[in-house]
Amino acid sequence: GGYHSNDWSQCGGSCPMPMSPHYKPVARAAGKAKIERLRTALAERDATIERLTKERDEVLANHQWAQDRLDDAEARAIAAEEEVELLKAAIFGAPNYDADLTTGCFVEMARSVEAARQGALDRATAAERERDEARQIVRDIYWMAIRYADGRQTYAVGMVNDALDKAYGGGWLEHHGSVGDYAYARDGASPEYLTAEARQKLAEAQRDELAAKLRAAEAALKHERDEARAEVERKDAALAPFADMADYIDAETEGVSDADEVDVMFHDFLFAHWPVSHFRSARAALTAKGGENGG
Repeated sequence: GGYHSNDWSQCGGSCPMPMSPHYKPVARAAGKAKIERLRTALAERDATIERLTKERDEVLANHQWAQDRLDDAEARAIAAEEEVELLKAAIFGAPNYDADLTTGCFVEMARSVEAARQGALDRATAAERERDEARQIVRDIYWMAIRYADGRQTYAVGMVNDALDKAYGGGWLEHHGSVGDYAYARDGASPEYLTAEARQKLAEAQRDELAAKLRAAEAALKHERDEARAEVERKDAALAPFADMADYIDAETEGVSDADEVDVMFHDFLFAHWPVSHFRSARAALTAKGGENGG
């Protein structure tokens, strides 16, 4: 600004003082404009999120409503068909038809049955119309349900695909590529939906899990082998005295057969009479497995 009075010649044509005739609030205005743009962008983002959330909720609600209407219409159509068959049997005769009915009674019954038949036909027609309307609603919005559920890792994938199975299996819904890339929603955890890096990580995790299971199985097998080996060693130790006795008998006596018996004494008490074959069998068992008493 100027040094005194209204002399503003020293500011060079641009002065930060608001009272100066050369005041140019360009920088501050630009900052305010940028802030306003940011605020507008944030507001638009919030509005977009709110709109998409609302559309998602409407799609799910419409899909469930359509499925409920369809199930109800199909049930009513089946009930109407059964009712028509019963009415036909009443009018034209059936195994339980009462032959004693008079003409007047039959006419009255026929009129009542005809009225009921007409009502049933009207209900069947209404049920078919509602069924067709519900099916058309599903045809119009099923691709939205696929798009919403595709790639999620929640119950929505299974819920949508189960409903699509019923529609495709019923023959009244056909998938066209023009309304979407997939006939079913894909599970976000399935390999075909993951990126190459994610598939690699998944494969590595599965490999590590299998390796851990293999190590656990090997450790369990080793433990079982060690237990079996220890059991064999205990049995060998139990058989060794009998094998030693067989060696003693053969070394110190001659012509002793397997049927000959050995008196087993406990101090001066005769404990048992054991045939020599018992001792030789023990030695044979140890010899067969290469024990220290074999050879």
